[in-house]
Amino acid sequence: DLYNALIEDRIAGAGLDVLENEPVNKHPLFGLDNVLITPHTAGNTFEANERMTKEACKGIIQVFKGKLPDNIVNRAAIVKIR
Repeated sequence: DLYNALIEDRIAGAGLDVLENEPVNKHPLFGLDNVLITPHTAGNTFEANERMTKEACKGIIQVFKGKLPDNIVNRAAIVKIR
């Protein structure tokens, strides 16, 4: 649908950073001049990597102190196990 909308000028262009099936070597969108496709690395910046490292270290220290890390996604499940 996107491909057809682009080649029929129903939309001016598209910018994508995720495709349905990855990795992709060939795709009809690759040949269009009005499409920009980037690798899915939006969070891969120096600042993001630094924050992730600090938060991971903080969580490890909390575990060594016998505490639950602050950034547990499903805290209720972990608390039930304890």
